[in-house]
Amino acid sequence: MLTPKQIAAINRLCSKCKWPLGRIERHLQISRKTIKKYLLSPTRCRIRVSRTGKLDPFKTAVAEMVQQDPSLPTRSILQQLRLLGYQGGITTLRNHLRIIRTAPSGSVRCNGRREAFEWMHRLIQGAIPEIEIRTDLGHFAELDKLVSVVTEERLSMRNRAIAVLARTMPGSSLKSSDSHTAVIIGRGEFSAKKRRVA
Repeated sequence: MLTPKQIAAINRLCSKCKWPLGRIERHLQISRKTIKKYLLSPTRCRIRVSRTGKLDPFKTAVAEMVQQDPSLPTRSILQQLRLLGYQGGITTLRNHLRIIRTAPSGSVRCNGRREAFEWMHRLIQGAIPEIEIRTDLGHFAELDKLVSVVTEERLSMRNRAIAVLARTMPGSSLKSSDSHTAVIIGRGEFSAKKRRVA
């Protein structure tokens, strides 16, 4: 489909300048067949009117739900909107939620994960002083063992230990798992013993 500017150029060159179709074709680089089509029916140039979407009346309700609980799953929001009369699909809702949750003002969920990731990265690099680690995670049992796993074990063990430490950070949006911590510490001790024997 041609733009309104191209259609206006076709009409101007044909009616005012009296150019033949071949010259208009070469000048605008549009096929002769297309030029004829637009000359025969000039009403092809339609101006698109922005329509209201099915989600538009419910955007304030969605914003309130996300503000109350940023980690609320899309399906839960959809179920609540259905009770309010929403007839649209989940894809429209997901697209809107992606915009809301990545916006600087409403990105609590993303910021929590991003901060946890940045903290893990700094921990691997040794950029966090031990005093700060103890201040943030002083409540954590066997902190010394986990920190030693982070600094001394193989990469897969380090990644698991860092994830456990990040989950226990105050204000972290990641879910904590104590059983996972015990397994990591146990594996860390086991792998250290195994290395000494071999």
